[in-house]
Amino acid sequence: MLDLSIQIVHYNTPELLKETLRFIRSAAPRLSYEILVVDNHPSARLSPSFAAEFPDVRFLSAPRHLGFGGGQNFASRYARGRQILIFNPDIFVSYGDLETLTAFLDAHPDIGILGAQLRNPDGTLQDSCYRFDHPFVKILRRTPLRRLPPVMRLIDRHLMRDHARDRIMDVDWLMGACLLLRRNVFTDLGGFDERFVMYFEDMDLCRRIWERGMRVVYHPGVSMIHYHRREGAQGPLLFQVFVRANRLHLVSYLRYVKKYFRVPHPRRASI
Repeated sequence: MLDLSIQIVHYNTPELLKETLRFIRSAAPRLSYEILVVDNHPSARLSPSFAAEFPDVRFLSAPRHLGFGGGQNFASRYARGRQILIFNPDIFVSYGDLETLTAFLDAHPDIGILGAQLRNPDGTLQDSCYRFDHPFVKILRRTPLRRLPPVMRLIDRHLMRDHARDRIMDVDWLMGACLLLRRNVFTDLGGFDERFVMYFEDMDLCRRIWERGMRVVYHPGVSMIHYHRREGAQGPLLFQVFVRANRLHLVSYLRYVKKYFRVPHPRRASI
């Protein structure tokens, strides 16, 4: 069995995907690993040049657009690693990153999900760990109300900005761009809930990890560059309503609220 399966779901960022794959290759992980890339855009498939440049990568063609969670579930059916890394096609790793994460997960059997620190291309810290506050906070972040002091405090709490990001710590949930977990745990959980087509699938997965009595942990000892792009987050609110990504976001939000309405917080104590 391999040490690690790196699972990447690609939709429409081919140049970033190339750089992501090049950085993994340059990092030369001292692990037995594989890379699985799900081509999740049936009407605009990846160029054959990818297979030529990356012959060691396994490219999987999704039969239809499966969404992020569905694409990751699809990849996991082919994974051979004892650990899987849920990974975005726009993250750059450095030498030793993957070894550090996999060793830390091996050393802590009570951890269900482990996530690295993420930074923006300019080196500034990226928000990637969160509290299970009311999901409506995510909606407020897209409205002019976010500038009101009470709402700003809610958002800062949600983003854990009252905690230093330079220490390893348990968190409620992590952004799905970089999540490491054991393959058997992912399988036992049934993978991502595919009802969440866009967003909330990472929050849901972390919630189910806590419900299983396992921990979700943020590890700033590993820091990666993430070219994060929030689709549909630009422009006036009225304009955003007509963006498909935002409509899918809203649908996922409503499904999340329905699924967890009146369900207790999965952690014994808030952080």
